[in-house]
Amino acid sequence: MVSEKSILVAAVLVFVGFVAVSVVFEDFGVTTDDERIQDGCLNGHGAAVTHDHVYLDIWIADENGNLQQIAPLENEGAGTTDGCMKFVHTHDARPYGEGASAQEVTAYLHVETPFQINISMKHWFEIWDEEFPQSYGDWDQVDDTHEIVATRNGEVIEDFWNEKLDGQSDIIRLEYRQK
Repeated sequence: MVSEKSILVAAVLVFVGFVAVSVVFEDFGVTTDDERIQDGCLNGHGAAVTHDHVYLDIWIADENGNLQQIAPLENEGAGTTDGCMKFVHTHDARPYGEGASAQEVTAYLHVETPFQINISMKHWFEIWDEEFPQSYGDWDQVDDTHEIVATRNGEVIEDFWNEKLDGQSDIIRLEYRQK
């Protein structure tokens, strides 16, 4: 028969072992929200606790300073190639607005999560991966001559990387342009 003392000693040894591993490997067992968002897959729309939609419109100045719109994105992060529908993804291109006033935008973002978590613009760019930065050059190189101007529904956003992606019909516009 196992004594209470043996059980207590075993429990203490397991606890000490866990603490030792945690000290040696600081990130052991830790998953950050950023990792959950980057690696997370939604198993169909029925699993979503949150379901927001944000329009994203990206414009980049060419060598003459004329703004050029990034063409509409479809099925980015939607799982069509790898079976993993990311927490932020696109399906089809949808114009912003109704009727004659509707305008094409770069992306109609679906923000869907199986639990409550804050998703920001930086997460979309991580999920979108290399497509934007590689295809369009050093668009995010802000310096003495270039800037990124970001607005949400016409209001300036100071820190667009951390802008929360929520709501149902907001439009976020990013312009990389000459100062």
